[in-house]
Amino acid sequence: MVRFLEIGMRKPVYAMSEKERDKFRKINIPDNILTRKIFNIPSNSAKKQEFVIPVKNGEVSGTLFLPNKEAESKVQPTPAIIYFHGGGWVLSTIAMHTRLCEKFSVLLGLPILSVEYRLAPKHKFPTAAEDAYDSLTWLHTHADEFKINRSAIYVMGSSAGGNLAAVVSLMARDRKGPEIRGQILNYPVTSSAMDTESYTLFKEGPILTKKDMEFFIEAYSSKKDDITNPYLSPMLASNHADLPEALIITAEYDPLRDEGKKYAEVLTNAGVSVTYHMCKQTIHGFLVYPGAEGIKDAERLINVFIARSTT
Repeated sequence: MVRFLEIGMRKPVYAMSEKERDKFRKINIPDNILTRKIFNIPSNSAKKQEFVIPVKNGEVSGTLFLPNKEAESKVQPTPAIIYFHGGGWVLSTIAMHTRLCEKFSVLLGLPILSVEYRLAPKHKFPTAAEDAYDSLTWLHTHADEFKINRSAIYVMGSSAGGNLAAVVSLMARDRKGPEIRGQILNYPVTSSAMDTESYTLFKEGPILTKKDMEFFIEAYSSKKDDITNPYLSPMLASNHADLPEALIITAEYDPLRDEGKKYAEVLTNAGVSVTYHMCKQTIHGFLVYPGAEGIKDAERLINVFIARSTT
């Protein structure tokens, strides 16, 4: 997968033209025996349903992954996950995260809704955040139709998607709903300061660099003071109390490592139940890199987190 991305991204993202970024967004991982083996997807693969989700001033697409045919015959509503992909609010699509969502749907035995939120720089802040919130509202509204327990919906995201999961948790608290059972933040962006020790250690990567993050934040921001808005930088919320319990997973060799850890500390100090884990000897985005260090740890942590909070 690392090699696959290198082929698609021959220059740093901040040096790409919009045409080049658009070409990268159209990359799709083929679905065949080889890719399923590489991504370690169980043989009883999830099935997919495509939806159009109405959002403020437009619509987005969503893919619902159902773990197996047995899910259709379940009488009791099941927990579910809504997933937000990474890519700095600028790159990537749900198509590039299909294998990941499919695998987690099967491993956890849960429906997963993956959301194609609108991307910057065409759609500036707070578009992605509002799309994510509207998608959560939509899933709650249609919970009975999908046999989902609306009181057991989790938000999960990776990198910029982890930021959206954290932000949606703040929005749902501030707006008095919809209910979120838990937030799963994989190597999330929680601050725009870029002033931690891990940013110094890993400013040149691997995978994610400080210049990449500078570009992503500038591309996503509508105006300069957006970076102090807690719906872009959740670390800066004036109050972190009464948020859903959280699982925060970081990578050792990642500029975002320390802000993920700090956000775990901020939530804990506010009385939120938090499980924090740094996966050692691995890199930013490791969940989508087949065979990467940390994958098994993350899968186990997510499984335990959901099992514990739904019992």
